[in-house]
Amino acid sequence: MSTTLSIELSKENDSSLVSLQKISMMYKNITHIGNYIPAKFYGVTRLFLSNNKIQTLSGIEQFKNLTHLSIAYNLIDDIDEFDKIYDKLILISLSVKGNFFCKNPHSNIILIQKFPKIKNLDGFKISEATYKVIEETNQMTYNIMNFFSIMQHKIEKVKRFSNLISLNNEFDAKCAN
Repeated sequence: MSTTLSIELSKENDSSLVSLQKISMMYKNITHIGNYIPAKFYGVTRLFLSNNKIQTLSGIEQFKNLTHLSIAYNLIDDIDEFDKIYDKLILISLSVKGNFFCKNPHSNIILIQKFPKIKNLDGFKISEATYKVIEETNQMTYNIMNFFSIMQHKIEKVKRFSNLISLNNEFDAKCAN
């Protein structure tokens, strides 16, 4: 049976699971967040939705103050779903392991780039040194890509020049006959 977070919120009476600061709805077979979260929950800072069947984060943008998000062991296959999070600068803790997109060996780096203030990712502390390494790697990648672009341009010039020389030689050969 599929359900939305908004339906589960309307049914839940346990204040240890749902408050104005925290929502903990794990193992509820939630398939999506939904677009109609009651306004009183918009200020939630901690959202725990692990071990459900969520495929998309549509609706998560309603939670404008998220500092902690646990969405581990769901069915998310597109890392770009995390672009839907409203304020990427205040998220400091994220748990995503067990989702399909995590098979990409670069998924952690991509998430760290999406959330520049994150301090904890799947239980691992993210230090300033980690950010520095990622920044340096990005700069090196940019430099390498720029180098290859320049080389590609130069190769194209050489090809054009070579074609002109070839045409010129053909013309000279025909004129000599």
